[in-house]
Amino acid sequence: MPRTRPAKHPDILGILILLSRNLRSNLNEAEQKNGLVTTELTLRAD
Repeated sequence: MPRTRPAKHPDILGILILLSRNLRSNLNEAEQKNGLVTTELTLRAD
């Protein structure tokens, strides 16, 4: 069974890349039927 944990700072870039790959504007119609992300997220350095 997969183990989960809270995200850590080094995980953020990978999460953003994964979300970008599934962004509606980056998917064709057939791919969108498998699920999609509608909000683009960015990394902001404070």
